[in-house]
Amino acid sequence: MRFSINKDLLLEDLVKHMGVIEKRTTLTYISCIYMSLNDEGQLTLISTNLDMTLKTTLQASTFENGDLLVDAVMFFNSIKAIDSAVINISKSHNNSSIVSFDNGSFNFLGLDTDNYPSINIPQGLSYIPIKAEKLKSLINHTLYAVSTNNAKINLTGAYFETDVENYYSFVTTDSYRLAKYSVEKKGSNQEEEKKQDIRNAIIPRRCLMEIKMLIDSFEDDVLIAIDKNQIYFLVGCTMLSSRLIDFNFPNYSAFIQESEKEICINKRDLVNILRRASIISRESSPLVDIGIEKDYFKFSSVDVDKGKMEEVLPISYDGETYNVNFNCNYFLDCLNVIESDQVVLKFNPNNKKLPLRVESEDKKENYIGILMPIETM
Repeated sequence: MRFSINKDLLLEDLVKHMGVIEKRTTLTYISCIYMSLNDEGQLTLISTNLDMTLKTTLQASTFENGDLLVDAVMFFNSIKAIDSAVINISKSHNNSSIVSFDNGSFNFLGLDTDNYPSINIPQGLSYIPIKAEKLKSLINHTLYAVSTNNAKINLTGAYFETDVENYYSFVTTDSYRLAKYSVEKKGSNQEEEKKQDIRNAIIPRRCLMEIKMLIDSFEDDVLIAIDKNQIYFLVGCTMLSSRLIDFNFPNYSAFIQESEKEICINKRDLVNILRRASIISRESSPLVDIGIEKDYFKFSSVDVDKGKMEEVLPISYDGETYNVNFNCNYFLDCLNVIESDQVVLKFNPNNKKLPLRVESEDKKENYIGILMPIETM
């Protein structure tokens, strides 16, 4: 195997693979990048951690086909450190690889490519198209509420809801808060859309973070398919696949209830007050007490070792008093993903155990945030 390639293009692809590579593992092969070159000079790079697999393609020049396997971190760091615009890569005896540049070279001990895990992508997958911008919004509006507690495995990903007419939704919850964001399905031919629909599934958090990075500067359609327990994302010439979370997502609709009262408030004002409240609140349990009464919104935060913060914000409200505690940081997370300048808070003043519902005033921003109140002694 031998080829020449633009260093910057190769480095751009390697950055994508570093999010997939398992850097701390006893399984040597999944800390490596597999490279293969065909007769047309198409270079394919593959990385996997056995749960998630990434496949990218580049065009090489002055080539001779073959394959090689090299330690991913070492290879990435060496390519990043090279100043040459073009680099030459070749495979020598004993599977070692040579990376040569203007005035020097790296010689890496290699591994036998025959021992690399077999990566098979099913043929004939049925893909649905989603604009990259819409997929970004689905992730950005919901990622914050994904649970990091592996004891609740069914909450450690985003529930991809596809069976609602005209919309795709992501729903996430860690049982203390919930986020839901919906986008319109592509196209106007509903019958054709129905044929293309795929089943509901839970996408792991790590996969969401990787696809978010892959589509950061991508503007076209992302193609998505589900086959058995795997999900596939086709981003241009890049393919990301991931094992799905094979558990049932909770019936979240029970938490999204109609509310008796609502107020509209400036998002920036609310965010700034909560940030001031978080200065006083305890780091281990950052609580803020909110009180909604006739014509004003009252905030207070107390810590016996720090002091007390109180602030009042004038509002338009004429209803029963609503006084509850919320996690200040969770409240901020919920507000920070909203793009509109105004937010709507919906609540039931006669039942303080029911959650607070946070929405954008702009109905085109199909976002719902749910915050569970915290009971204090």
